[in-house]
Amino acid sequence: VVYGLKPSVGFYKIAVSITSELNSSGKNISCIYSDHLSNLWISLANEGLKKIIFSDSKNRETFSVQTIDKNNGLQSLYIQSLFEDYESNMWFGTFGSGLIEMPIEPFNFFIPGINNSIKSVAIDNLDGFWLGTANGILHYDISKPGETKLFDSKNGFVTDQVNTVFRDKKGTVWIGTENNGVYTLDPKTETFENFSREKDLKFLSVNCITESTDDQILIATKDGVYFYTPETSKTVLVTTVEGLLHNDVLKIFCDSKKRIWFCSHGTPP
Repeated sequence: VVYGLKPSVGFYKIAVSITSELNSSGKNISCIYSDHLSNLWISLANEGLKKIIFSDSKNRETFSVQTIDKNNGLQSLYIQSLFEDYESNMWFGTFGSGLIEMPIEPFNFFIPGINNSIKSVAIDNLDGFWLGTANGILHYDISKPGETKLFDSKNGFVTDQVNTVFRDKKGTVWIGTENNGVYTLDPKTETFENFSREKDLKFLSVNCITESTDDQILIATKDGVYFYTPETSKTVLVTTVEGLLHNDVLKIFCDSKKRIWFCSHGTPP
């Protein structure tokens, strides 16, 4: 079920729910993405994608649902991550089938090679793609078809699953790994810095990295959320002790009103 919430006095109320319209046999939603037209893209495990098109962009109470699967060109039904680039092309990171681009008209299918299970995608300020894989981070330049470069323990990075890749406002690429914490990357020099070691971060299993409207870097781990302030180089850990409902935070969203939303599997018993 997908719920749309509206702010009310002191709380949020359900404005719209999308259930039967998804026509889904399962209940596993891998990710949700809102594009520049406010359409919702919903990834359903082993079912491909659903695109929710709202006829009323303000209230979002009426909508239509478009199915995107193998019947209309989607070559993998296991979509793990969604991303929209500067030209409004949609990019899908798959489990085991590489990177798929959906431009305004047809699909383009990319198989970077080396490792085709892509957990996260980010574009640097040089128009290069950085793909989080199960064994490192892969650089892919679409202007040079077939040319890829995997970074792992052999060339300055680590051999580990990359769960999240994020580019901040200054152009630094942040990389969150399953077991080795956070690394930062300078795309121009292709050099990595071990941010977790530099800041002495205790928890090293990273789910998500994003940036707040106040330029803080937020790092979601399985054991809480780190708030890093670049101006002061200060890092603060927030857990259930400080009010989180669950320490294992999967995703973070910072809205235009400077509110921060945390997503987890649920609350502890």
